[in-house]
Amino acid sequence: MPIRWESAVTPSYSEKNDPQEIINEQIVKDCDYVIGVFWTKLGTPTKHSKSGTIEEISKFIENKQSNEIMVYFKKEAFPQESDLEEIQKLKEYKQAFSGIYSDYNKESIIKHLYSKVRSLEDGSKATLTEEIAEEINGNSIEALLKKEILSPEDILMLKFIKDSGQKKFGVRWKQEKSVDEITAWEEKNKVKPIVSTHYEKVIGNFSDRKFMLEDEYTSYGNVRQYQIPLKVFEEIEQLGNCGQINEMFEKHLKC
Repeated sequence: MPIRWESAVTPSYSEKNDPQEIINEQIVKDCDYVIGVFWTKLGTPTKHSKSGTIEEISKFIENKQSNEIMVYFKKEAFPQESDLEEIQKLKEYKQAFSGIYSDYNKESIIKHLYSKVRSLEDGSKATLTEEIAEEINGNSIEALLKKEILSPEDILMLKFIKDSGQKKFGVRWKQEKSVDEITAWEEKNKVKPIVSTHYEKVIGNFSDRKFMLEDEYTSYGNVRQYQIPLKVFEEIEQLGNCGQINEMFEKHLKC
């Protein structure tokens, strides 16, 4: 859950007369990630650092031994009343920053944060790491076909992917294009509209089995596109003339 010191810190007493120490103790100590956004100023100096934000970043690294910090700088023009001395301090910090920062963009932050949170919850990176690859191998498409676990629409989706080479599939407002492409394939091959009719269900099944991974997000952090990982795509390509796929394809040809 995102927090800011203005709303999350409760009144407290500091023997060292150091308000920043209270913030560090109440918030920074238990944070999983730190997001820093800078624009016109570096921040208010503290007893131990050039600004409270910088001290919080330093304390987080010190306490957590972690580099899970995302720093962003707004590129918008500075207001005329901006403090030039503060702007210079900010430029110096940006130049000296040890790591990779990014331009401030709401959609990018949501996407980056979503990936980080998934990494925290799953105990692995959101992208296709070796661990996920192993999980996919343990739940391979070939094995699921042999066990006859996949639904007819799932099997026909595999046929579509193999025929078309399509790796990306949209949802929400990007869904229409993907469904149109599948519909065109069904009509061209005179296949009943099984996949296009059950598109959302198929995407859900493929996502649950990690045959597709989240690839793009809306400004509100909702998934708008999935992508088939290379490992999975290669497995689909290597299915060759799979009897079960061809049988299902023949079964659903239009009369």
